[in-house]
Amino acid sequence: PCELITPPIDADHLVALEARLSLARSLGFFAPVEGATHIHFDAAPLRSARAVQNLVRLFVAFGPTLRARLGVNPRCRRLGPLQPELVSAAESPGFVNLPWEEARARLLLAKPDKYRDLNLRNLILALPHKHTVELRILPVHLHAGPIMQAAALGEALLRRSIVELPVERRPPLRPGPEADAALSAELEVAERPRRGADAGG
Repeated sequence: PCELITPPIDADHLVALEARLSLARSLGFFAPVEGATHIHFDAAPLRSARAVQNLVRLFVAFGPTLRARLGVNPRCRRLGPLQPELVSAAESPGFVNLPWEEARARLLLAKPDKYRDLNLRNLILALPHKHTVELRILPVHLHAGPIMQAAALGEALLRRSIVELPVERRPPLRPGPEADAALSAELEVAERPRRGADAGG
């Protein structure tokens, strides 16, 4: 088995990614039955207790919805909900008011691992060579379009997380219209300042 790994892409994401996938297709590569696509996002904007708590709450509540929407491969084994210890740390009393390094120290006690639907390990360990958060619940795609759509959803989740307004704490929601509406409402929060700025410009 082989793995296609791209360097960080700063611009023209669709074109750059499709060029690599087109080459792979021309060489006869295909999607393995247990395969997945992983997208790494810059973790720098998430270095705050509020942002991490918001992101954890989004994935606790909407994890099943995101799996359904992105079409997670049921044969992919190295996935799963966020660790209960990590969720407990992010919800612990006073966590959201901690400076980042103190919040990170508390999260480290949960011993985060990478084999989750959302891998926060690199952010929490502050790895200098891979300071990312990783979305791991995409199936293998051999064309760039679906990957870019998934990346847009991942970016929207991160944008919502860094807004200071808390994400509502919810139990996991069953995929369906109610969960879709609740997720859309959360993501809309991050769009309001951007739309206001666009209108003012």
